[in-house]
Amino acid sequence: MNKYTIPDEKSEHEGTWLQWPHGYTYGEDYKKGIEHIWIKMASALSEGEKVHIVAYNQAEKEKINKLLTSQGINMNMIDFFISPTDDVWARDNGPIFVYDHNNNLNLWDPGFNGWGKKTPFAKDASLRERLSKELNIERTIRINSS
Repeated sequence: MNKYTIPDEKSEHEGTWLQWPHGYTYGEDYKKGIEHIWIKMASALSEGEKVHIVAYNQAEKEKINKLLTSQGINMNMIDFFISPTDDVWARDNGPIFVYDHNNNLNLWDPGFNGWGKKTPFAKDASLRERLSKELNIERTIRINSS
């Protein structure tokens, strides 16, 4: 039986994941209303760590890249992953990295159901699986505890 360790929130980390706002789920007004916050987060975070941005598709990636470049953000600290998402809450459906008993990095996927199917979630629910394949990191669906 494998045991996994989730790093403490105070542990050193390599970067932060952001799911960029888009207009495909809630419309362009939603995106426009919050995108400035993601720009500020990307700017502040990129001063000291990598920022991994999940963009809905290639066209969105290009828009985000142009936007961040125009803001003078160091694009060497930014990388992109293409994956359709429903929402922006990477905290709830984004990658959760854990270590197995051999100290190998795994991507834990406890599942995501849109907070009890209260919001659209099908695209968000597949994000961890897509990232596991793209990053070539084993995805762990169940973590045994004891």
